[in-house]
Formats: sequence, structure tokens, C-alpha cells
Amino acid sequence: ERHRATLPAKTRMLALAIQRGASVKDMSYQMRQPPLHLAALFGTPEMVDQLLAAGADANQREWDRNLNPVEFMLDHEFYTRMTYLPELVDAEDRGRMLLALFKAGAERPFKRVDERLAQEARAQGEAPQRPAADDLAWPMIAQTTRGAEVMEALARTGTAPVFEADNLGLSPLGFAARAGNVGGVRWL
Repeated sequence: ERHRATLPAKTRMLALAIQRGASVKDMSYQMRQPPLHLAALFGTPEMVDQLLAAGADANQREWDRNLNPVEFMLDHEFYTRMTYLPELVDAEDRGRMLLALFKAGAERPFKRVDERLAQEARAQGEAPQRPAADDLAWPMIAQTTRGAEVMEALARTGTAPVFEADNLGLSPLGFAARAGNVGGVRWL
């Protein structure tokens, strides 16, 4: 709750920093994630909107694992485990942030994985497989957002959910149901 209490002031500080010329794309060895990635993990939809309006790239990759903002959000548990921080963005805000990123032109998650696998398949004379997002993105979207709108935006990037159960015995539909994502269950 203390984190949430500081967000209006941090949102105003971000607006002032942007107004005064702060870069919305810079990374350094010490700060390995661009501002958009950090806003998506620790901030608000308004912060993400401000950064995008100021020219942040919805497909910029972060330093360590080469993830774009959507992939970074889908793998937020890794970052929170590595920093020992609790979950700071709720499902509704995460959905609003993802919608803003897709509206700003975010590409299909894990597209680079698909390109690498397609190249390997062609080299072996095989047909490319389904997009990696079919298996990787849908379970996370189903359980960490609410409603159908984010799922519709994800589908427009060229991916579709796989309805086979994963190693936990759940499909995206199961993840949505377990998380209480009623709109997601209806859409799926």
C-alpha cells in the first residue's frame, strides 16, 4: 500500500522529467531496463502512457534478457523474484498497460524466438511451428489480466491460445478460471 500511495507523486515527477528533456529510451550498464519496462513493472498505466506519448519504443529490448516490454511484463515474476519485491501492479492496471503497448505497435511476444526456430526448421527442411506466444503468452495473459480486451489485442498480433494442458495440468482457460478472470474465460 505504501508503494501505491507514492504513485501519483511519481507520475507527476515523471511528467516533469519528460517535460525537461529526460530520455525515455536510455539504458546503462547500471540501469539495464529502459524506463518503459520499469514503468510497466512498478508504475501505473498513466506512466506507460506518458512514456509512449514522449516517444518510448513499444518494442525496445532490455539489456539482460533481450525482452521487449510485453515479454518483460509476461515474465514479471522472474524480475520480482530476482529483486525480492512483491507484486506491485494489479491485473486491471497490467491489462491497461498491455493494451497501451499493443496500441503503440508492440509486436507479437516472443517473435524473435519464432524467427530463430523458423530459421532452424528451414535449415532442416521442416515447416515452422506455431508461434511461441501460443504456448508462452496466453497462460500469463489469462492469469495476470482481466477481461477480453487484452486477449483480443494479443490475438491481433498473430497468435492464438493452445488449449492443451501444460505441465500443471492447465490450459489458458484453466489459468483464467483459477485467477478469476471471468471476461477472459468468456473470451476463450
